[in-house]
Amino acid sequence: MIGIGAAVLCVFAVMLVRIVRRPGVAVALLGFFFAGKQIVQTTIPFFAEYSAVLNIAVFGVLGLIWTYRLLRGRAELMLGIPREYAAHLVFFSLAFISMLWSETPDVWSIFVEKIPNLLVYALLVPSLIASTRGLTEAYQWLTWAGGGMCLLCLFVLPDPESSSRLVLSAETDSATTIFNPLALGTMGGFTAIASALGDHPQRRVISLLRLVTACAGLVVAARSSRGDFFATVVALGVLGLVPSSTSRGLSGRRLIAGVRWPEH
Repeated sequence: MIGIGAAVLCVFAVMLVRIVRRPGVAVALLGFFFAGKQIVQTTIPFFAEYSAVLNIAVFGVLGLIWTYRLLRGRAELMLGIPREYAAHLVFFSLAFISMLWSETPDVWSIFVEKIPNLLVYALLVPSLIASTRGLTEAYQWLTWAGGGMCLLCLFVLPDPESSSRLVLSAETDSATTIFNPLALGTMGGFTAIASALGDHPQRRVISLLRLVTACAGLVVAARSSRGDFFATVVALGVLGLVPSSTSRGLSGRRLIAGVRWPEH
């Protein structure tokens, strides 16, 4: 099992290196980072005991990459970012406001702990991917690395027997930690969308593998979170109708067309 966690850590490391040259790969990293982190914690107890280590390491490296690109004049710093970013900020603002009426007494301490996550999602990565360079590679990462993680969650990694949902857990010296299944649902949704609608070579074997990863992503989303599954199905339906010229890399094909056999 430790080998599985080590392999996921290697995937994270390679992706961080690629982000230096292809910032769009950061989309894939954020798409399955928290699910991948759960896989690492499930297989390597150290990371379950010290859960913040991976966050600090990965987000810290992203911050260094952002600083490097800023000094090289390659970080747009909110200039030229697509208008869709306004909706991105609206969702973050609503999430922040919703915390104000939480009944949790230590809500502000929780918020402070999440500041690094907020900076990465709301500032660092959006400014890195103001250019679509590398987004095609991001779809490849989501399809193959995300698909592999989905298959691991379905067939290899154990989940608590008492739960009907797909949930990962880790044994530590102090207690058994059961992780949030929503992270798995998010990974499954992103994997299904990237597999079905991403820009991939039109080869027979690749088309079959994409079908497998898309189905695996849908199953993971359905077993982890009904909300993620519903959002994935809606996204597949909507994005499948959008012309590729306006979706910046997503091919305008439905799922069946996305895995069609090559004509030549």
